[in-house]
Amino acid sequence: MDIPTKIGKYTILQKLGEGASGCVLKAEQEVIHRIVALKILFINLTQQNPLIVKRFRREARLASALVHPSIVPIFEIDEYKGMYYYTMQYVEGTPMTEYIKTGELSMETRLEIFIKLCDALALAHSKTIIHRDLKPHNVIITKEMHPVILDFGIAKSLQDEEQMTRAGNILGSAHYMAPEQAGPGDIGTATDVFGLGVMMYEWITGERPFQGANVKDLIIKRIQYGQQPELHAPARMKTIKPEIPDALDNIVFKSIAASPKDRYQTAGELVKALRDFTKQYLGHDQIPSQTPVSKPKIHRRRSYLYPFLLFILILGLMTAGSVAIYRSQEPQVLKIQEIQKQGYEYMQKLIHELQQKFNK
Repeated sequence: MDIPTKIGKYTILQKLGEGASGCVLKAEQEVIHRIVALKILFINLTQQNPLIVKRFRREARLASALVHPSIVPIFEIDEYKGMYYYTMQYVEGTPMTEYIKTGELSMETRLEIFIKLCDALALAHSKTIIHRDLKPHNVIITKEMHPVILDFGIAKSLQDEEQMTRAGNILGSAHYMAPEQAGPGDIGTATDVFGLGVMMYEWITGERPFQGANVKDLIIKRIQYGQQPELHAPARMKTIKPEIPDALDNIVFKSIAASPKDRYQTAGELVKALRDFTKQYLGHDQIPSQTPVSKPKIHRRRSYLYPFLLFILILGLMTAGSVAIYRSQEPQVLKIQEIQKQGYEYMQKLIHELQQKFNK
């Protein structure tokens, strides 16, 4: 399909990606000059199967109901000359797949990013919406290290009774789909948890837990895993990276349990497990400063002694002077002044000796 230079009020700048049923374009909105991502359906498909248009609009409607920093916002759903499209926020960043290839992020950063990702799915699950096609290809990580889910293409509302697919259709990406997606089984929020678990395995180790020569092979192996998990379970993450804590390995393997009932039931439960682990992990792995902070040594006895002695000396001098003036006897005044002088000299000598003693 040839992409026009203009679709409605949007000027097309470039193609960002393409799938089996449509493509995503970078575009500029007239008047306000806003850069958006514009997702369109191929016209030939909409002419052949009107149900695709219904599913496309449903996708946009479900995604627009989710307001979360890690879910791309939907701006508009419309049609232009038989071309159905919706616009969403244009997100600049690096695909999650690139970080998996490079392996450059620390464990702490990877956990922080993944918890944000799971939190977005927790919101969807709280609104009875399941994604059904979670994979790193649909996630962009911004320069602030914030993940954003770009695609809710085959999302499903558990409250929506409308059958959008024919019996026997397999929806989802083969590497990340749960056994109940590959074979007969009920699809629910635990299905998304399985996809998150597979992503987390790959996100942490750089390798996918389930391997296959092709899509058919992957689907067959997933069905076998569902039927005989003890024979077809993937390798533990620690066999790939021995430094991975056992607790994290256990969280991932609970997420990808063969039976839905053995997994975390929602992304919210998985988020809680990861947050609890992160607190413990970061607490144990924090490296204390090797340079102790020196505090000034305070001699508490010395700090109170000097003012006290000075106060006694001044008080004595004032008292003696007052008595002499009151009696107006000059010989006594002279005698008191002599006593004051001797007392002052004695106190100075005493203070000097105390200073030497405390400084030793």
